[in-house]
Amino acid sequence: MQPEKILLKGYLQKKADGKYHIIASTSATDRQGEVIDQNGWDLQNLMANPIALYGHDYGTDTLPIGKYENIVVTSAGLEMDLIFSSNDFAQQIKACFDEGVLNAFSVGFMVKERNGSLITKAELLEVSAVKVPANPQALMVMRGMKNLDDKIRLDIEKAATDAKGAIADQLSAE
Repeated sequence: MQPEKILLKGYLQKKADGKYHIIASTSATDRQGEVIDQNGWDLQNLMANPIALYGHDYGTDTLPIGKYENIVVTSAGLEMDLIFSSNDFAQQIKACFDEGVLNAFSVGFMVKERNGSLITKAELLEVSAVKVPANPQALMVMRGMKNLDDKIRLDIEKAATDAKGAIADQLSAE
């Protein structure tokens, strides 16, 4: 039996240095009713080839949109920085993010171990910019915060991150 590939949503924030900091995955329950233990990520293959895709497109005719740096698992989830490529396709995608038309990312991975709806170990294959993610939670938070003062937005993001961490701790204790 072939392992299942699953896609899950995250969010991004443009940094002063022009990189885009993203949370590609959190411990939130996705639309399939599943939760990923963020400490169960196998990042080895992504770190060896940290390309960014659009729409989980593995085709040979589509260029990558960029590459990832600073790939880490934190209390907030799976985080990394995206540097967009200079190719025309990547610049079109970047413009959509800058205009607020796109604002979601999704992980493509292979489940290695699970306990019911909790995915305890998974191999991260890639992270894609997407139109519609599997987990809409972070997207809604970021949409609602778009026009807020930076300090207020950061305070809300910290509170949301702390709450997610507490929920993840509670789930792992069960």
